[in-house]
Amino acid sequence: FSGTTIRFQSVVKNLGVQLDQRLTFEKQITTLKKNSFHTIRNLCKVRFLLTKEQMKLVVNSLVISCLDYCNCLYYGIAEKLLNQLQIVQNSAAKLVTGK
Repeated sequence: FSGTTIRFQSVVKNLGVQLDQRLTFEKQITTLKKNSFHTIRNLCKVRFLLTKEQMKLVVNSLVISCLDYCNCLYYGIAEKLLNQLQIVQNSAAKLVTGK
């Protein structure tokens, strides 16, 4: 490794989690929110094809599992970021309940 330069990165990804230099997880949660709402919008388009139980299974598999992945890292993050995660979870629940 002699003479190798290591470049500074503002955000790095490890095991699918985006870590920033201050461990705020803002980029991680923004990306998670964007991807989750994309999935929820797509599921809204096909909800008439699925029963409530099937929708519950699909939402748990595709949305809630992403929210749960490495969620222990979010302990102590800013309230506004937690609220964004709550909004995703509420939208997923509304999709399942049909309200």
